Amino acid sequence: MSSPLPAPKEIDPAKRRARIASVLERGFINYKLDLSWLKERGLAGQFVRNDPNAIAGLEALDFEVYKGENVPNIHNAADGTIRVGDTILMVTSPENMDDIRYVQDQLIKARHNSDKQIEEKSFVDGVEPGLTPIIESRVEEANADHISAAINEENK
Repeated sequence: MSSPLPAPKEIDPAKRRARIASVLERGFINYKLDLSWLKERGLAGQFVRNDPNAIAGLEALDFEVYKGENVPNIHNAADGTIRVGDTILMVTSPENMDDIRYVQDQLIKARHNSDKQIEEKSFVDGVEPGLTPIIESRVEEANADHISAAINEENK
């Protein structure tokens, strides 16, 4: 009996992981649709949910719903917008998109620079000179030999 699924293509693991990250981060629609034609028109864009709240959110960031001439391999809606499934194309200037990506990156870095790291830094700063602070904690199973060695070390 043959498998109903096609055999997986031989893909470099790094490329496969990058594609997976892209799909998970931006969604399948954004991954499959090529928006490189926007660069030729001096625009940058992304597909968003065709929902008044999602559209208003991007309009607050200087995006606008794209209404323009037909695009290869994409069907325009009757009102001139480009819709795919439940998403709609919104565009902005490349400079604005670069600024948005920069701010997003900064927010991610700030989020990952958590209170734990700040606490660790203040702990390390408060340790007496010459002492090495232990920051990482490890869980190890203690058996009878470990306990006996610790007791003997204490009694010395």
